[in-house]
Amino acid sequence: MLDIQPQAEPYIMKSHDIHIDADYAVWIADIKSRYRSAQVKAAVKVNAEKLLFNWQLGRDLVQKKAEERWGSGVVEQVSLDLKREFPDAQRSSASDLYEHQGKIVNNFTDHLPALQSKLVQEVLKENYDFGFATVEHEIYDEAELEEALTKNETDFLLELGTGFAFLGRQKELVVGDRSRKIDLLFYHIRLRCYIVCEQKAKPFEPEFAGKLNYYVNAVDELLKTDDENPTIGLLVCSDMDKIDVQWSFKGISTPMGVATYNNIRIKDALPSQEQLAERVRLLQKELQETKRMMSKNSTV
Repeated sequence: MLDIQPQAEPYIMKSHDIHIDADYAVWIADIKSRYRSAQVKAAVKVNAEKLLFNWQLGRDLVQKKAEERWGSGVVEQVSLDLKREFPDAQRSSASDLYEHQGKIVNNFTDHLPALQSKLVQEVLKENYDFGFATVEHEIYDEAELEEALTKNETDFLLELGTGFAFLGRQKELVVGDRSRKIDLLFYHIRLRCYIVCEQKAKPFEPEFAGKLNYYVNAVDELLKTDDENPTIGLLVCSDMDKIDVQWSFKGISTPMGVATYNNIRIKDALPSQEQLAERVRLLQKELQETKRMMSKNSTV
């Protein structure tokens, strides 16, 4: 359970054309608490809770006559305060790096020399923090995930770790007379080998191992030179069952590992300034219509 206690002294970023008083600070603290509550409930009913939160926020802006009380920049101010309080997921610290390295589910010890196996496990992690990448919606596919990662190539390489060189997305390999495309292809300078990386925006399925095995063999046959080490396969999924992975590796002789990822950002998780402004406009119109009807009924 998340700790949803509001900060004792909320930090507020200021936009233009705004004056802030105690009432505003109390209101923002309440909004932050409600959003944290929505985050907890989101695990059960994500879209419904976010829609309700957004509607309530728009209602607040109208009922509190926010622009009259705090200035015409209040919508932008609320947007800034929410983004400041609920920032994009923080990058892994140095301690997180050591925590996740060496624990990746793999078959390296069975198919690599002892020293190479040790080095590979030091390089690869069991979980990758993709907090630098943003997708459009809660439900997304592999293509959207790849696009989000490669748009932030520098951050992606930093998260992978030292020594990775990015060789391309959807890297084409021609096998016979057919074109095959690898999701992401890297070369690791320290390991002196290619790393085939397949991304899955879903939990691990046994058939993923077979496809990755094929691509690793294809790179070994078409790209690897005799003085380079065997190509490594890295599959990154949203989740996995370790038993599934271990059983899927049986009978496969290529060195592979399966990791997970988290903290991918959702673009529409918080209302934008424009969305807030539109909600205010619609709610004002609704309130005006309600007042008009009430006034009409009172004169009848």
